[in-house]
Amino acid sequence: MNTLRLTGLTESHFPLSALAAFGLLRVCGDVEELAGAKLAWEPDPEWTAVLTVPEELDAKHLVDRLARYAESRLHATEFNFTVEIKQLSAEAFHGLAETVLQQTLAGEARARVTADFLAAFGAEVPPTAGKRTRKNATATVQPTWFHMVAGQQRFPGSIRQLLEGLGQAAGRRNVDPADERRRAIGEALFGPWTYQDPQSSFGLDPAVERLHAFRGIQPTKEGTPPGVKAAVWLAIEALPLFPCYIEGGQFRVGGFDRDGTALYWPIWREPISLDTLRSLLAMGVHNERSFVKRLRRQNQLEVFRSSRAPTTGHGYFTLRPATLWTGQRQTEAIADRPRAG
Repeated sequence: MNTLRLTGLTESHFPLSALAAFGLLRVCGDVEELAGAKLAWEPDPEWTAVLTVPEELDAKHLVDRLARYAESRLHATEFNFTVEIKQLSAEAFHGLAETVLQQTLAGEARARVTADFLAAFGAEVPPTAGKRTRKNATATVQPTWFHMVAGQQRFPGSIRQLLEGLGQAAGRRNVDPADERRRAIGEALFGPWTYQDPQSSFGLDPAVERLHAFRGIQPTKEGTPPGVKAAVWLAIEALPLFPCYIEGGQFRVGGFDRDGTALYWPIWREPISLDTLRSLLAMGVHNERSFVKRLRRQNQLEVFRSSRAPTTGHGYFTLRPATLWTGQRQTEAIADRPRAG
C-alpha cells in the first residue's frame, strides 16, 4: 500500500477539510481502482489527513481518477431529481425513494449510492412529529441540517451547478475541463487553498463567511464569495455518511446533536476503512458511550465540534470554526448561550 499525505486537508480548514476527507474515502469506495483505501490523521504539526491507497497509485493517479469520477457525477440521479428539496412533496420523495430501493434490491450498483444520498438529503416526517396533529395534516419532507442555503441557491440544484463548475476555469478561456478538474482536485487535496474559485461553500467553510453588518457593501452587490470548489464537492460526497432519520417522533441527522445546533466528527491516528468510519459516525462520537470513551483514553480518537448557526435570518446557516470537544457538557452549554445585548 502507498501512503499519501493530503496537505490540503488539514485542521486549519476544519470543518470543510474533515468533511472533504470523509467524502474522499466514500468516493474511493465507489471507484474500483481505489478500493481498499483507508484514512488516518497525523498531528504534524496540525491534524493532516493521510490516505492509504493501492501500491501502484501515486498522487497524480489519485487526482486523475477522481477527476474522471467527478465528471460522471454530472448525470447522477441524486443531483438531478429536483432543484429544491424543500419544494418536493412527501409523496414525490417517497415514490422516488421506493423506486431507488427496488433498483438497489435488484442489484443495480449505482442505485445504492443514490439511495444513500436520498437518505442523507432528508426524511419523510409524519404530521405528528414534533407538533400536534392538525386536521387533514399530511407528511412533509424535512431536509438535512446540511441544507444551509436559501435565496438564489438551491439544494440539490446548486450541487449540480458545482459539478459543472469543477470543469470551468473562471477568467480563463480555452481551458480543458478535464485539466481544470484535476487542478481543482489537486488544490483541495494537496493545497495550498487559494480561494480563487467563484463557488459557494454552502455554509461548510467558516473562512468565507461575510459579516455584512460590518461591511460597507450590500450583499447582493458582492457576488458569490470565493471558495475551494473541489473541497466543497468532496464534502458533499460525504453526506451519505450522515443520514436523516426519525427517532421517537423527532427528526435527527447523523453527526449532529439532537436539535441540530452543532456537528461533531472524529479524528483518529490508525488507518481505517469506510465501513469503520461509517460505524463511528453512526454511533455518535459526541455521546459518552464506553467504546468512544475508551478510544479517547487510549489517545486513539479526538472529537471536534462546529456550531451550526444562522447567518442572515433569511434561511442561511453556516458551520462555525471547529473546536476540540472535551465532552464537558456544561462548558459546551455555556459557550453556546446567547450573550446579553
